[in-house]
Amino acid sequence: MPSSFSPPLPSPSQKKPNPILWIFFGIFGVILVGFMLAVGYYIWQIQYGDRTALAKQFQKSITNQFSQVSGTSDVTVTEEQLAEVIRSHNPTLGNPQSPVTIIAFIDFECPFCQQSYETFNTVIDKYGSAVYVVFKHLPLTNIHPNAGPAALAATCAHSQGKFWEYYHKLFTLLQLSDEAYLGYAEHIGIDVPTFQRCYDQKDHAKDIQQDILDAASLGVRGTPTYFVGTKKIEGVISEELWDAFILEQLQQ
Repeated sequence: MPSSFSPPLPSPSQKKPNPILWIFFGIFGVILVGFMLAVGYYIWQIQYGDRTALAKQFQKSITNQFSQVSGTSDVTVTEEQLAEVIRSHNPTLGNPQSPVTIIAFIDFECPFCQQSYETFNTVIDKYGSAVYVVFKHLPLTNIHPNAGPAALAATCAHSQGKFWEYYHKLFTLLQLSDEAYLGYAEHIGIDVPTFQRCYDQKDHAKDIQQDILDAASLGVRGTPTYFVGTKKIEGVISEELWDAFILEQLQQ
C-alpha cells in the first residue's frame, strides 16, 4: 500500500508576519525617533543655541518676588550640581577649600536683595575663612529694568579685579544709572575708558546669561537665593537663621 503523506507544518520562521504588529512597531519607531530628536535639539540649544533667548524665557518665568521673610526650600540639589555652576567668571570670596560654600544669586535692583545685603555681609565677616562665597547674577529684568545694566557694570568692574568694591557701591549708594556706574568705577580706581568700552559693548553679557541658565538648572525661583552647602535658602532671613544654617554645615 502506498504510504500516506502529510505535508509538513510550516516552522515558526515561515509564518507570515502580522501586519498589525508591523504597523504598531512602525508608529512606535517614529514616535521614539521624534522624541530623541526633540531631546537632542533641546540639549543642542542649551550647549550651542541662542542663550539670550533661553535666558529671557527663564527670566519671564520668575517675575514674582519673595516675601520679606522667607527660609529654606524643599528643592534638593546635589554637591555635583552645585559644583557644575561654579564657573571661572564668577566673583568669589575666600578659599575654595573652605568647609562651607555659599552660592548667592543676586539682582542689584531687587529690594529684598538690598534688604539682605547688610546681614549677608555680617555673616561673611563673622565666619571668615570658614566660608567660600560665589556670586552669580540673576537680574529679573521684567520687573527690575535697571538690574541688567547694573549686572553688566559689575562684570566690567570684575574684569579689572574690583567686583566686590563695586558690589558694595551698588548696594550702599543705590543709584542705578549710566552716570552712577561710571562714577562708581572712577571712585574705586577702575580705568574708566576701559570700563566704558566694556559696558557699552556688553563684553560679559554671555557670563550673565550663563548665570541665569545655571539658576534655572538649580530650580531658583527668585532673588535673593542662596545655597549654603546643598541647602537652598530663599528671600530675607535673620542673622540667627544664617548662623543655624552655617553651623549645621560645619558640623557635617
